[in-house]
Amino acid sequence: MASAVKLNKKETVDALLKHTGSDYSIGLNFLAFDDGEAERYMSAMEQSGVVLKETKEQKEAKKKKIRMQNKRAVEAVYGNYRKKTISMTLKRFRDFILFALAVAFVTALFGLLVYNEAQIASMNFANNKKERQINIMRQETSQMRENIFISADLEQVRKQALMHLGMVDPNDKQIVTVVVPKKDNMTTSRSYNSVGLTEDIIEEAKRNLADYYSKEAQ
Repeated sequence: MASAVKLNKKETVDALLKHTGSDYSIGLNFLAFDDGEAERYMSAMEQSGVVLKETKEQKEAKKKKIRMQNKRAVEAVYGNYRKKTISMTLKRFRDFILFALAVAFVTALFGLLVYNEAQIASMNFANNKKERQINIMRQETSQMRENIFISADLEQVRKQALMHLGMVDPNDKQIVTVVVPKKDNMTTSRSYNSVGLTEDIIEEAKRNLADYYSKEAQ
């Protein structure tokens, strides 16, 4: 029964190898391998050039196929990595641009605030300087007015009044009525807060004081 099975296997293997150019021994070797005699099969395969050649070609083709698959896989992985790298680079560049714009905006805002504070401080300093100058000039004007009052000769004024104005020395019961015209005024100062204090204003004040006392003396 076993030999019949072997013959059937042999016939089957011979039929399979009929168009391959293999001889009868290869069929026996296949039968030996099918019966579990692996060592005899491997020995026969090593002695057989056709089967060994086909195995090498298959191995080379398989290796080539594996290399191609590996190459495609590497290219796919590299392509994905490149896409991810480009995407991450663009994202980082965008984040950097946004950060730089934010820093520039904050810096410009801070610079504007500092500039405004500097301008305000400069204006305050200039105002304080002007106020000091105005106070000094007011003191000078007041001093000049006092000097004019002190330097006025009251006795000379009395003589001029008696001689030219018909005035007399008052007594205890005399009532003197003095009519002062509306145009009789003296300008001694101006509003220095609304008008800038200049040398012309001081000279004009001096002239007004001099004119007033000169008219009183006549």
